[in-house]
Amino acid sequence: MKRLFYIFVSLLGLWSCRSLVIEDRKACPKFVFFDVTNSEYFQNNDIVYNSLYRHPEGDHLACDHPLLREMQDHSYYAEVRRTDAVKGYGLVGWEGMTQSESDWIVPVGGQADTLFRYAYTAPIHEESNTIPVEFVKEHAKVTIQFVGTETFSMSNGKFPFDIVIRSNTCGINAITGDLVLGQYEYRPEETEVGRFQFNLLRQADTDLKMDLYGRPGLYEQEGYLRTFNLYEMLLSDAGITWQEKNLPDLYLVIDLKESVVSVHVDPWEETPLNFDL
Repeated sequence: MKRLFYIFVSLLGLWSCRSLVIEDRKACPKFVFFDVTNSEYFQNNDIVYNSLYRHPEGDHLACDHPLLREMQDHSYYAEVRRTDAVKGYGLVGWEGMTQSESDWIVPVGGQADTLFRYAYTAPIHEESNTIPVEFVKEHAKVTIQFVGTETFSMSNGKFPFDIVIRSNTCGINAITGDLVLGQYEYRPEETEVGRFQFNLLRQADTDLKMDLYGRPGLYEQEGYLRTFNLYEMLLSDAGITWQEKNLPDLYLVIDLKESVVSVHVDPWEETPLNFDL
């Protein structure tokens, strides 16, 4: 009788998780893989911020930083237990923005990152599950070129103004895509004579402004001069509503002499980067 008891105990140790507790399958591990459906627009070595939550409870399960190629060849996966569904998000291009739970915020005085985002909610009924995800471009790279400043006699060939970009949108919720309201104010540096470049997140309202300031010794009036309604410029000249699925890059030419503004729109997803994923 004792011998039979030992045999029975040893057999218990060979049983799988599935066999051991039939009534609690959620305790068994489930493996979650990801398939980026537009990976050709990114670099193989791009680092992805991937965050995973139990759904609908919202408990945080994992936060990893795989390379894009590791997601695509399935060498990266997340192991989860005790849930039949997950939700989460991924980011590429995050750098200077700060995180508060799932909100990503532009620091005061800083600019938005070149942020691409995917989000998902998916069931995971099998032991191995692959979730398709698609990155969306959540930023616009903006270039503003001023022309017609040669008539300002004091400038001696230099651009006599500084600009400050202001709006009410300071961040984004990476899971829902909801925009975070708050003061955004950024003074971009001049990259060439009269040229400024900066990134903007998707805007929550129409209050996107550009303030013009006179530079000391280069213009007859120092300090604040006037405010441009940047939102209306982009809407009226280029039809930009900030509701576009993938935000385009924008090039504005502002002729101060003729008081004329023109906008060139550069849509994303025109030039794939990867051909060998």
